[in-house]
Amino acid sequence: METIIDFCFGEIFVTDGNGTVLRVNPAGEAFYGMKASEIVAKTTEELAKGSLSPSLFPIVKERKERISMIQQT
Repeated sequence: METIIDFCFGEIFVTDGNGTVLRVNPAGEAFYGMKASEIVAKTTEELAKGSLSPSLFPIVKERKERISMIQQT
């Protein structure tokens, strides 16, 4: 599974139920311009205040419903 995640061309960004980042693949690193070590173990709320804004996770966590958004970075 790790190999598939690492070689996937699309961004894979995995969080736990509290929004703590567990894994980001190399495509995600390139997309956000950050190393995984700068992202993993931080919460989406922390990241949303910086370069990964806007983040849907805090909104989904609060509302507990499906939300769609177009994000331009």
